[in-house]
Amino acid sequence: KMLFMDTIENSESKGPWNRAKLMIVGQGKAGKSATVRSLLGESFNEKWDSTIGVNLTQVRSRNNNKGSNSQWDKEDNSVSFASKLAADITVSNIRPEGEVLPGKNLGSRFKQKVQQIRDLESNYQAWKQKKKKKKRVRFDDAPVRVIEDNIPPADPVPEVKKKSGIQEYDSKLLFDVIRNRNALEFTIWDYGGQNIFYTLHHLFLTSYGVYLLVFDMSQVVRYNEIRNVTNTLKFWLNSIQIHAPGAPVLIVGTRLDTIESETQFRDLDELMIPLVERGNFEDVVKNINGRYYFPLDNTTREGISDIQETIERVTREQSFVKQLVKLSWLQCLDTMLESVNPWLSLPDVVSIGEKIAGITSSVEIDDMLALFHELGMVLHFTGTDALNQIVIIQPQWLIDKIGCVIKDPDIHDFPSSVQESGLTEELNTFLESGIISKDLVQHLWRGEQVDFLVDLMRRTLILSDWKFSKEPMFLIPSMIIEESRHDLDALESGKAICLFDFSDGFLPLGVFERLVCLLVQHSSSNDGSKQPQLGRNFSHIYLNKRNGVELLIVQDPVDQVVKLLVSEPEDASLCFNIVIAIIRKINSEAMHNRLNYQLKFSSLESPKIFLDSDQAQLSGLKPWFGAHSGKDSIHNENHIDAETANLNAFMEYLDDL
Repeated sequence: KMLFMDTIENSESKGPWNRAKLMIVGQGKAGKSATVRSLLGESFNEKWDSTIGVNLTQVRSRNNNKGSNSQWDKEDNSVSFASKLAADITVSNIRPEGEVLPGKNLGSRFKQKVQQIRDLESNYQAWKQKKKKKKRVRFDDAPVRVIEDNIPPADPVPEVKKKSGIQEYDSKLLFDVIRNRNALEFTIWDYGGQNIFYTLHHLFLTSYGVYLLVFDMSQVVRYNEIRNVTNTLKFWLNSIQIHAPGAPVLIVGTRLDTIESETQFRDLDELMIPLVERGNFEDVVKNINGRYYFPLDNTTREGISDIQETIERVTREQSFVKQLVKLSWLQCLDTMLESVNPWLSLPDVVSIGEKIAGITSSVEIDDMLALFHELGMVLHFTGTDALNQIVIIQPQWLIDKIGCVIKDPDIHDFPSSVQESGLTEELNTFLESGIISKDLVQHLWRGEQVDFLVDLMRRTLILSDWKFSKEPMFLIPSMIIEESRHDLDALESGKAICLFDFSDGFLPLGVFERLVCLLVQHSSSNDGSKQPQLGRNFSHIYLNKRNGVELLIVQDPVDQVVKLLVSEPEDASLCFNIVIAIIRKINSEAMHNRLNYQLKFSSLESPKIFLDSDQAQLSGLKPWFGAHSGKDSIHNENHIDAETANLNAFMEYLDDL
């Protein structure tokens, strides 16, 4: 007990947390949630509803490296994270012979305690009958400081004395550590597979974990949907490379029961080998038979052992799993999670760090939160100063709230209370145009933290203000389902085109939607601007500048390009500077500066003939370069300040162009 308490009291105590994220991604209705159930040893549920947004589950894998199959269980939340790490550090400081490590002046009482723990192990059944009901070990909470700007106040938290959170000693905790020294802990993130959720990826995909990319093998061998399956797999592999480079990926093929011959396996191999090898997806892990995919039957769990063992093996190979984590950091995390509020302000976290762990360095607070964010324990977005001030301590709460408004209406119904509240017309407008009233937002969120959630979605470029109506409205571009009624080929006639060509890399879903989001926000800030015309892959934006400026943007997801079209020569450079600034902003905040695109330009006279940026500039291609560009000449330099500025400052930057 004294050794355990000494570990707790030592502010420098460190140990490996052995924790990672396990992210389940892939096709809609491919069996992602069923795969999670298989991992947990749960029975197959044919009627399981498809996932809205993301579902989170905390699990623990117990593997003693003795050749037996792993057992995965939902994590026991009755014991704090700090208690479990303290127990692990305590046991690791004991030699196998029952002696403590050199340099520890700990005496015979500790050796006697070690022997007691070993006696517990040999007499487990007898001890089990005597065990007492477990208590959740708690730390007191830190006071909430005054929150600035538009961050709504959290519920007050009781004051805490420094290091007052002394945890009760429980011999079972040490016993459990001895029996499961190699256990790994995962936060499973089960992602919805519908396209409409893809714009949320930049919020939640991180590198500290393992990815299971799930596809339905029957779509290949029975229904010959090779193109759709290939596109989906390629999309996800590219997305993971952008948001989580270096993270291991296991491609899981469900519906193994539909594979009837070795020939069909060879057909799948012929699909996977070029997909992975030509795409240079080096982080894809092979199965025990050397294939780039893991066959799985979720109805019988056939194949799940190979998947579990591979997950554990590649997870243990990741450096972050072996990283020594300060026990005091987990004491802070336990304290943060005791708050009844789903989020805390950054000053609240700083206060907790100082009072619980004596942390006075802002750098250490940032490092601590970065680790917790990467592992999916909290959400802390640092793209802007405003976002940096908020720490979401209940990620599922945020996911559920966003999922109330961003969901596929063909699969997930909106609540019947919408009709009962007289908001049917507002819902129909939202489903047709992506424009949602504040009344409907308040209803769907049940009036909970509406201003905070709107501001968060605005600052993460998911939502923009729509100031073209008398009532308060918002635009959520990912919910626009209506295709343009315009003949896009006819629109290009007589217009100069700037092409953002992503074909050498990857155009993620969400880039175009965020471009529309910020263009609409910019148009809204120009009093007197006409209402934009919006479609799924088309936007006609009006800016009340000069004598009126029009710009058209078109997305071609097949060719992986975004087009900027202008008809007035004097507007070309201005429109380009606005669009390139926004794309750079999106790249910086949402895509980790990993977007790869080439700029190409055409003239009004020859809209189908494109020159690359250098050629266009050297030749003085009008209207982008040369006489017409004037004081608005195209800026090719990197506007770092604008890219990293908060949203208000960035919008002011656009206004000044």
